[in-house]
Amino acid sequence: MENNLTEFELNLLSDLAVDLATELDLHYEDDAAGVLVSSVRAIEGAVRILKDHQKQVPDACTHTLTRFGGAGIA
Repeated sequence: MENNLTEFELNLLSDLAVDLATELDLHYEDDAAGVLVSSVRAIEGAVRILKDHQKQVPDACTHTLTRFGGAGIA
């Protein structure tokens, strides 16, 4: 499968991942990681795509994955 994403699509993916990461960080406590599995996995997928395209991973995504991934779900 060819994976050619446009700059617009990559920027959109980055922006959406940041928005999701920020919402999780603001609205959930560290001990809520168990209910956030699908959301954290979505952020992980976005990060993987960004890295595959040599794009910078937003700090908000890194922070949220570190925060909730440390609970054993990343």
